[in-house]
Amino acid sequence: MDTVKEFETWLENYAKETSFNGIVQIYNKGSLIVNKCLGYQDIETGKKIDENTVFKFYSITKTFCALAVMKLYEEGLIDLNAHPSKYLPYCKNLDSRLTLTNLLQHTSGLKDIAGVEQIASKDIVSVEDAIKGVENEPLAFKPGTVENYNNTNFILLGKIVEAVSKMTLEEYYEKILFKALDIKTAKCMYDGTKIDNLAKGYSLVDGKLVECGYTNMTTIYSAGNLTGTIKDIQKLYEAERELKFLKKETWQKMLTPNSIGRFACGLQVYVWNSELCYMSTGGHLGFRALNRFLPKRDFNIIILSNSGFGDARADVSDKAYNMFVDKTAVHAFKVEMDKGFV
Repeated sequence: MDTVKEFETWLENYAKETSFNGIVQIYNKGSLIVNKCLGYQDIETGKKIDENTVFKFYSITKTFCALAVMKLYEEGLIDLNAHPSKYLPYCKNLDSRLTLTNLLQHTSGLKDIAGVEQIASKDIVSVEDAIKGVENEPLAFKPGTVENYNNTNFILLGKIVEAVSKMTLEEYYEKILFKALDIKTAKCMYDGTKIDNLAKGYSLVDGKLVECGYTNMTTIYSAGNLTGTIKDIQKLYEAERELKFLKKETWQKMLTPNSIGRFACGLQVYVWNSELCYMSTGGHLGFRALNRFLPKRDFNIIILSNSGFGDARADVSDKAYNMFVDKTAVHAFKVEMDKGFV
């Protein structure tokens, strides 16, 4: 049995053992070597997952938002050292030490306005009103001194993209970002938005897959409201691999992590298995997502799942690394991923 078939057999067994539903792709030096669909996008109707199945990306949305911000920076329209109020006057009461770089790198100290309660609530409030709810809250720490993953950061950045570009975020994505990257399916989702071919999200309850409850997609906005197919994440991987959309020097800035942790602009940049790794993840009720790229080795792993539980992203990544890269690698601990809002 060759390595690809062996890995796909392992995936099938893993899916049976863990109730994993989703799609896994692996690229080596730009070539697709694994493309495996597992389980159902709708268990009740028996509709299986395929390459056209739409998933919620959740926090992988942040990488797309960061690309928009960095493009506007590259064009001289955004100052990364500026206070958010330069572009959003209603942010004037936010701590004066805050910069856009703090937002991009999760070192702001702001309160998370898209926490568990807000995501679970059906009370739809505007993003502007949500921001006003935290503007007088004291910071958790001095900006730039602590790394703390926070959705508020990217909710603010999404509104800044709109203010500077004079487009809605959807318009900017579709007319500028998605057009440049040839992304066909990705779409912002708000409460009430109809998304064709969207998979149902499932949790595991007493050994059975159960459809997840409500998520307020309006509240999470540019921090997590993109949906799309595996083909859209392929395009994101290609952009990172081939340095598309942004100039090389802008990519270098985007991929430089803060000085105290691993967060760069909308993604994590760190050492995994002794190798440089770029990683975007997303997760909340019913869905988990991963785009993990080893640029020096030119090896990439993409996982989109509508089984929003467990450690599939880490388990599958570790197994792929052992089978395709280094059989002797020992994974002493699971890499911390975006566990979502829960």
